[in-house]
Amino acid sequence: SACRSDAMEGLAKFARASLKCGKVSINWGSTAPVMELKPFWLRLHDPSSSTKNQQRLFEMSKVIDGTLSSEVTNLTSGSDGVCINWSDGAKSYYDWNWLAKQAKPKEVHQHFWDGSFQQKLPWMEYDAFSTSSGKLQLCTYLQRYGLAFLRGLGAGEGTIRKVGNEIGHIRVTNYGDIFDVKDEGVNATNLAFTNQRISPHTDNPYRDPFPGIQMLHCLSCAEAGGATLFTDGFRVAEELKTLDGDAFRLLSGISHPFEYRDPDAAVLLQASVPVIKLQNGNIQRITFNNRSAAPLSPELPELEAYYRAWALFDRLANSGAFTVRIELKPGDLA
Repeated sequence: SACRSDAMEGLAKFARASLKCGKVSINWGSTAPVMELKPFWLRLHDPSSSTKNQQRLFEMSKVIDGTLSSEVTNLTSGSDGVCINWSDGAKSYYDWNWLAKQAKPKEVHQHFWDGSFQQKLPWMEYDAFSTSSGKLQLCTYLQRYGLAFLRGLGAGEGTIRKVGNEIGHIRVTNYGDIFDVKDEGVNATNLAFTNQRISPHTDNPYRDPFPGIQMLHCLSCAEAGGATLFTDGFRVAEELKTLDGDAFRLLSGISHPFEYRDPDAAVLLQASVPVIKLQNGNIQRITFNNRSAAPLSPELPELEAYYRAWALFDRLANSGAFTVRIELKPGDLA
């Protein structure tokens, strides 16, 4: 492809590239650190050989096996980026803005919260959500806090389906695509269909893949009561680690089985995962549900200690110090 770039905002006006010791050196002309990039990496991630949505137009193996050369013949710095000529005759263009993003990718830092978050809850009007920037803002809230609220949706049945499909794709399960929560009194077949208090938990722990985002849309509410409690399980896990490192070790190191059975519908769902799932030492997922927890092996060496750790996590998750309490009104969505 010819060396060119699309117009972009925020160009790094003082950036320059050079070839030093077999690497492409990017000097930003400021206090920013110099980037030292291997030509192999640059050819492997050539943005000028990709589609508009950044899908490669070549097989990575062709760079790996040398069919597409990663040997630089020469390079030229321009006002917008750097053009590289490869030994196989191909040309690649790297915009300064694209290179800067690789040097310092944008991240949304997670914020673990406790009961004091009650005063800072991330609310958004539905009209604002309806814009592209509004959808991005909502997703940012979810990534940062794991929780966000919309108001002004109205109370029409099925509205939640529209909202869900605007930021992703609603997954159809054995419950269908929407689960209606109604107080059915003595005829209830599920705890969710009663007015009994339900303690903080993660839904569908027996499902693999597990739910990523869940939405609650209030259509009508009781004249009194009916509050919804939210707990940041990640923050509770941090507190558990501080209070009792051994309890944290047990809940993060032992995989717990969860199960759902509905013989009438011929449904059996099972999954096994630690209460606190770690990835590279960081908390990745919380799975906690008293009602769906299946039995652990009775031969587990630290069985009683494990269940004491479970009870401690449960107490923390239900503590007012770690929960926020919201009375959703018709048209609100969490």
